[in-house]
Amino acid sequence: MMKVLTSVEVTKVSGGFIDPVTMLFCLTAANIGLGFYNFAQIDKMQAANRLNDSLLDFVSIATIYQEVQLSQLPLYEETRALSLEEAGSRMIHH
Repeated sequence: MMKVLTSVEVTKVSGGFIDPVTMLFCLTAANIGLGFYNFAQIDKMQAANRLNDSLLDFVSIATIYQEVQLSQLPLYEETRALSLEEAGSRMIHH
């Protein structure tokens, strides 16, 4: 059995809106506002990703530069050819 609500009960249930059209308009406006907010958040995330990509590019370039500098050292090729275990055991024995 359905109960017909009084205008006071409708106002309480609907958050203060008596007219359904007004409530629908406000919900639509809120939905559009949340859409803009979400779009802005996604844009911020994409900007952060672009910054991370730039940082990764910088680290890659710095690594290549460091490798070029290290390649100028004597015995670089022999040292690079060693496995980590061999390099570790040589360091312990020397």
